[in-house]
Amino acid sequence: MKKNTFIFLTCLVATAVIGCAGGKSSKPDPNDIITIGNGGGFSGAYSGFRITRTGEVASWMRSTATAKDSVLARSMTTPDSVEFFFRYLDEIGFTGLQYDKSGNMTFFVEHSLPSPHRLSWADSPEGGPPELSVFYRLVMMYVSRQLHP
Repeated sequence: MKKNTFIFLTCLVATAVIGCAGGKSSKPDPNDIITIGNGGGFSGAYSGFRITRTGEVASWMRSTATAKDSVLARSMTTPDSVEFFFRYLDEIGFTGLQYDKSGNMTFFVEHSLPSPHRLSWADSPEGGPPELSVFYRLVMMYVSRQLHP
């Protein structure tokens, strides 16, 4: 428990420090998207959250019947407020990582640019590599607060 608290506090401090740093001068790319989700099991349905570089946050769901994502809730925030998540993936070298474990319930993190890259793991949000498990939880908390203040 102390380890999880330490990791959370470290990420919280990093968010504050990175959030205060200067932003990019170019316009954010709306196609730069981070998606987290989980699903499988008996129903085969998947759900999760999505953050765009432009500041849109959304929750989504995909059933096996439609095979298309349905947006459940959507909110708009500022590009600066989501920048931490994109920098986090850059800092851990996300696009160079390989991790593809599936199970009854599969959890994943996906980043759309420069090309779609997904890392997945099984059984619980904590079942993946530590840096992804922490990231998954941070995105879940952030988007939940944005959609349900």
